[in-house]
Amino acid sequence: MRAAEILFRSQSVTLTEGRIMLADQSVVEMQVSNQNLTGNKLRTGETQIDVLTRDNQDEYWERSDNFDTAIDVAFTMPGNDALARVFEKWVKHFVGLDVSITPLRKIEDDHWSWHIGLDKDSSAILDDLYNGKNISPERLAQILCLFKMEANSGFSEEMAGKPIYLALSMNNNGVVQLKPQNLLVNLPLSEA
Repeated sequence: MRAAEILFRSQSVTLTEGRIMLADQSVVEMQVSNQNLTGNKLRTGETQIDVLTRDNQDEYWERSDNFDTAIDVAFTMPGNDALARVFEKWVKHFVGLDVSITPLRKIEDDHWSWHIGLDKDSSAILDDLYNGKNISPERLAQILCLFKMEANSGFSEEMAGKPIYLALSMNNNGVVQLKPQNLLVNLPLSEA
């Protein structure tokens, strides 16, 4: 459920020690001050934002309406996998298509045919990568999560059996503004 919040609430990003911490931007703005990560707490000013882990995940339900927990979406972390499951359910609910979405570290595909940026920055970065343009390391570092989407049926004939790559990025201000509609309107669906 915490991963699903990313679809409808802007998230502030904190990158530290290989972690990609997303915290609700509105909550962070209320607590704005020196940010640093200590253990499983994201400190913001005088208050703390708890980072959800497998050990404390049940605490989420008591506070879900406060939007005051953070999630780590780094590759191999449960938050990254949870986000993939949310995307699968999103596509199933609105399009009726069963898809499998797998987190990736990087795209290695000589036959890359389709991609969807889940936000404005991801769309531009993936377009440039696809078209072979040089991208600065700083711009490339905006990408926080990569995914591979596959489906046994439902894609257009030219995409049958091919993966679709997805990316989620932060903007230049360190904020994630996911556009969940991108995941639906940019799918290469068959006319059937």
